[in-house]
Amino acid sequence: MLIPWTTRERDMMVKLWQGGESAAMIAAKLGNNRTRNSVLGFLYRLRRSNPEMDIRFESQQSRPRQKNSIPVVRPKKPKPEPIVQLNLFTPIEEVPAPDGGVPYFETRLFQCKYILNTSKDPHNVKCCGASVYRLTSWCKYHYHEVFTERTSHGTQAVHLSSGKTQGASKFQFRRM
Repeated sequence: MLIPWTTRERDMMVKLWQGGESAAMIAAKLGNNRTRNSVLGFLYRLRRSNPEMDIRFESQQSRPRQKNSIPVVRPKKPKPEPIVQLNLFTPIEEVPAPDGGVPYFETRLFQCKYILNTSKDPHNVKCCGASVYRLTSWCKYHYHEVFTERTSHGTQAVHLSSGKTQGASKFQFRRM
């Protein structure tokens, strides 16, 4: 419900606001179903329409304290030290580099990139280094280790010498 502001309410509100009262206290003193937000809105519109008027929006710290108020001293919370973790998904366990293999940063285009060990230092990581299979990033052995087809849950498919998986045998076809 829109209630128009009278000049008496306007003058009283400006005087109370400049005296350091809060918007909630002013609304309670004005009565007439005035709310804190209606007081703040009207003060804002007054300041925009009359910039020469001395209506200031002061922060809480610059207001004069009331007589009976006691300052609240809150202890400062210590800032927690940030946890430094290189890999956010899985922790890296140091596994010693094998005797064979090629350092990862020294592998060439057609060398197997299958990683043989883990290390926090990327320069200590070693790869297989064998020639690649089917223009992939792995040799034939690691290609089949990475990409295994399963015939059923828990069993691996049988690979032929050509690298392909065996199709269904004559015993697996349904008789019609």
